[in-house]
Amino acid sequence: MRYAVVLERSETGFSAYAPDLPGLGVTGASIEEVRELISRGVAIYVEELRARGEAIPQPSAVAEYAENEIVAQESPEHETLRRSVEQGAIRIPKKYGLLVGPASAVYRERGFE
Repeated sequence: MRYAVVLERSETGFSAYAPDLPGLGVTGASIEEVRELISRGVAIYVEELRARGEAIPQPSAVAEYAENEIVAQESPEHETLRRSVEQGAIRIPKKYGLLVGPASAVYRERGFE
């Protein structure tokens, strides 16, 4: 089985975890080290469950990359984004400045200042 893993930079190096395997996490000085450790960790985790006769979680997490594009504030795309934030479908901290104007009140109501 293949499990999705998340690799992140930390204050002291890198870390990784597998969302489908609760409690499994690793840290290391380099991304290469963390990749190796998370691979070993997944194998040990699954083998331990198997040895105990416990159910092995089926992989269900999906990892995707989001596109990053600049949207002009006066464009229809910006209006769609603004409405999505107002409806609560997208949550973005105000400090990142995605929206201005009427959306500011929505940010304040939702505690994003």
